[in-house]
Amino acid sequence: MSRNTIISFGIVGLLALVILLQNIKFGGDIPKLRQWVEPADTIEVRSKDYSMRLYIKDGEWLVNEAYPADANSAGSLEMKVRDIRITDLVSEDKSYDRYELTDEKAVTVTVKKGDSVLRTLVIGKAGGRSNHAFVRVDGRPEIYLAAGIQREEFTPSTESIREKRIFDLKGKEIESFTISSGGRTYSFYKKAAAPEKGTEEATAVTSWYCRGYDNRPLDDGAVSNILYIFSPLRAVSYPENKKQNQLGRLYASAVIRSGGIDYDLKVFTGKEKEFNYAVSSQSSYIFTLGDWQTGKLIIKNIKDLMKK
Repeated sequence: MSRNTIISFGIVGLLALVILLQNIKFGGDIPKLRQWVEPADTIEVRSKDYSMRLYIKDGEWLVNEAYPADANSAGSLEMKVRDIRITDLVSEDKSYDRYELTDEKAVTVTVKKGDSVLRTLVIGKAGGRSNHAFVRVDGRPEIYLAAGIQREEFTPSTESIREKRIFDLKGKEIESFTISSGGRTYSFYKKAAAPEKGTEEATAVTSWYCRGYDNRPLDDGAVSNILYIFSPLRAVSYPENKKQNQLGRLYASAVIRSGGIDYDLKVFTGKEKEFNYAVSSQSSYIFTLGDWQTGKLIIKNIKDLMKK
């Protein structure tokens, strides 16, 4: 092989290497996104057929028409945007339609603190890898592949992101409670009982009792099984356009005293799907409960709660 031929091959190889290097996207092409320390106070999500606004007012997260929102859900959305992990630069061309990053198909998430925009994220279709999506960040024209994010995560229904907790009472903090159902009312209270003779216990033991059966301590496990539904009491859903006179007859009720405050619950016979309607002074909205909750309010025989 002649010297000129070798030189020609070398030039061709060098040109090929240059072209290859020009088409490889190195880590330096991935932007270093700034993070923030102070929590955001507004998250806005919009797409062609969807709009949601989460915002903090008086220290509480609200969603859209000022419904209380689940703080954990709002925090999770903020964290996903703040901690987004960009893995690859996909394209520097504005081929947005190919990656569903147009206004017609993309989901745009804007996170704010006061009037300052902390991040704007445009989310397109899912990437070729599991749990990846094509995105644009903070107005940059480039298209990136991001890990751990999907646009469907940012379009929850208002119902699903509302705060479902009605109240939260821990068993040890409950001082007394009353349950009414089936024409019977049972009132429960705590009392310190002297230790049984012949035991090694030297101090009085606090036990639950039911009024009218004051000489029979109740089984702690049985009482805790009832109180568990209040720790916390969570709604299944919030029916729309339902009025108080449409809930049916009173099915069961409870009043729980904790910290000197009475927390009430009323459950009705009316149902939405298989869930009973319910109300509480701790909520401005009619809500529903499942039978795994309402069943705890039905006491068939008080003796079932007594220590054996």
